[in-house]
Amino acid sequence: MSDGGHVCLDWFESCEEDGGGNQGGPIVLILCGMTGSSKETYTRHWVDDCRRLGYRCVVFNYRGCGNSKLSV
Repeated sequence: MSDGGHVCLDWFESCEEDGGGNQGGPIVLILCGMTGSSKETYTRHWVDDCRRLGYRCVVFNYRGCGNSKLSV
């Protein structure tokens, strides 16, 4: 980001049951709550459900959330 801050995007491919992942499949972007991250139970449930349906998921982790360091 222009101010030196960082956000993290955590990617999850679709489940193995669909033949090893759907590399070209549709992508679902999951935006967590203000202090949530891809580690939260509710987020993991969304990711698991979407992956079972054949979607690839990306979870947007806000500054300082998940594994991102708060640098600004």
